[in-house]
Amino acid sequence: MKEVLGSVVVILLVAGLCFLADYNETSKKKTKEIIMDKWGIWKEQMMWRKFLTADNPVLKAMMTLPPGQGISALQQYCSLVHMIVVYLGFGVEQIPVRTVADELRRNIAEEQGSRTNGIPHREILGRLFREEFKAETFAPWSLTTRRFHMALFSKFQHEQNPRFIAGMIYALEATACAELQVVAEIINCFAGYTAIDLKSSAEPTTLSGFFAMHINDFEVGHESKLREALEDYISEDWRMFTEGFSFVLDHMESWWDGLASEVYQNL
Repeated sequence: MKEVLGSVVVILLVAGLCFLADYNETSKKKTKEIIMDKWGIWKEQMMWRKFLTADNPVLKAMMTLPPGQGISALQQYCSLVHMIVVYLGFGVEQIPVRTVADELRRNIAEEQGSRTNGIPHREILGRLFREEFKAETFAPWSLTTRRFHMALFSKFQHEQNPRFIAGMIYALEATACAELQVVAEIINCFAGYTAIDLKSSAEPTTLSGFFAMHINDFEVGHESKLREALEDYISEDWRMFTEGFSFVLDHMESWWDGLASEVYQNL
């Protein structure tokens, strides 16, 4: 009788372990499906923002102006090109996940030239813009730009929830491709001709190649690899991640609206 009971106990234990293993695997799959669904929702919400579309207020303003006008908006946008490594650095310091920190460090290294012969991307952009237009891409920050960067900088410094910070960082990376496509159109309006053709080969020797390289390669990798690194971490607090994500989008939208007003003020 004892032997029979012992066998029954063993069978029940094995069955219980198998059930738990199946349950855990099913739970993991469901969690991943939920996360993937949320990524889709976040990206859809992002593309509702007019500054990432043909309704971008600066682009609409530039379309009403003759070529050569509105360079101030481009110079102010380039402040983000300069500041992005600072913001990524905040992410490295404040998000306590090694895989996320490693990905952000890789991203920073690329921005600083790890794949462009040691030349930082901001320097390449500045040189190509000077060669094409005999003008500088970087300028002192306007009031609108100061408000934008100070809002982000202050939040990065004082926000205590690292998942909120993760949402901020992801917003900066997730918007990059769409934003660069809009900026390319703004530059073409400024030029009065197709200065940037996104079908060009992705080589950092022309403005077209620089933008194509970022839209088709660099920024795609930055977003997808950061998303992969963040998946498990943010599943524990989607609400704070979403708030951080929305915080940046809200301020970016206000920034672009302000830049459109400054286009006309600086004529």
